[in-house]
Amino acid sequence: MKKSTKIILWIIGILALIILPDANLYYQRYKVKGDKLPEIYKNYNTLDSLKDDTYEVLFIEGGLYDPAIQLNDSTILLIYSSSQESEDGTREEENSWYKINLKGQITDSLHYAYNDRKADHNYQTFNNYVVDVRGNTYNNWIINKDSTSKPIRNLNEDKIFSDGEAKQILSKYEYLYNENIPADRSGNERKQKILIFKNGIFNYFYADKYFIELEPYKEDESQLQYEPSTYDIDKNPTHIHRKYVKKDEWVGHTFWDSRTLSLGSGNGSGRIGWYGTSYFDVKMPKGIVHFKTPVEIEYPEEGVRDRFNYHIYKPKNGDYLLLSDIQNNRHFIIRPKVV
Repeated sequence: MKKSTKIILWIIGILALIILPDANLYYQRYKVKGDKLPEIYKNYNTLDSLKDDTYEVLFIEGGLYDPAIQLNDSTILLIYSSSQESEDGTREEENSWYKINLKGQITDSLHYAYNDRKADHNYQTFNNYVVDVRGNTYNNWIINKDSTSKPIRNLNEDKIFSDGEAKQILSKYEYLYNENIPADRSGNERKQKILIFKNGIFNYFYADKYFIELEPYKEDESQLQYEPSTYDIDKNPTHIHRKYVKKDEWVGHTFWDSRTLSLGSGNGSGRIGWYGTSYFDVKMPKGIVHFKTPVEIEYPEEGVRDRFNYHIYKPKNGDYLLLSDIQNNRHFIIRPKVV
């Protein structure tokens, strides 16, 4: 065998040793480039940039910690809070309530913002009242737009009730909330603060530290639950249908470790599959709205994993849809455009 032939064979062998372990990587990259998006899906946008002749999207950022409440036949209440750390290590807290009509338009709102080192608040919503369980105040804004803070009075300023006495009080009131009050430097021992309600009036009292906590407050029938989230959208489609999934990028590491030029799973975290995009249709009262979101696609099963899962809320008799990405504190209201 000629020397030149041997050199060529050696070169071919070396190239094969380098390329063949990553053959699937090169093949998948080539295949993705040839996968063209059907024309029908090219006009789909993300929710925050949705384009439609009939509908628009209202974006609300913040932790929506309560389900929506149906106040009456024409108003929905959305409640959320947000918390952001300041440079000095304190936190800027904000609590907001929005009244939304059945067209998805905000008709009124209430906001409380404070720094957690400068003020001590804990805002809750009970029986359609906004209650500050730390500040001992409440207001009737939900009912009649009056945001004036009214005091919540202690049943007995000078007494800490025993377990039996606390249960006797609770037999005559509606229990809403209880909170552990730790011991302080003044010598006051740990105790329980209990919030109660009766005939439109809030009160609280202190119980012994060994008082047994009760079941948490449950909103009445006006509180509406979210429908199944998009986590199981393919098994249980409701208002939203996944129409198409496009593979955009192959995610897979090379066989070679480029740092040491040695064998092994180099340049990667072990994830193998594709980054892609899901294209959804949303059924609204006056037509279909389209949007897209990024997804991850498993290899080789090609199972789809959505990066964002939305809890879906459809108000009774409403013309809008609320999609809540609770994990990332993002909420989108798909509503009719105002003509």
